[in-house]
Amino acid sequence: MLVLSRKKLQTIRIGQEDVDLTALEIRGGTVKIGIDAPDDVPIRRGELGPKVEATVASAERGSLRRVAR
Repeated sequence: MLVLSRKKLQTIRIGQEDVDLTALEIRGGTVKIGIDAPDDVPIRRGELGPKVEATVASAERGSLRRVAR
């Protein structure tokens, strides 16, 4: 894992996808991050990964069902 420090309004560019992450606000132990990426790049919180994948798979089978929380 690469760990980078950023100050408010500083940006990190990721790969050739033109994905930019910008630290918008830093307050206590919380950082608000702005993400600028092409429309075809999926963006989601890490903790939602398995739930989102299960929902997409279910929808593709034609039987959208509720995913356990």
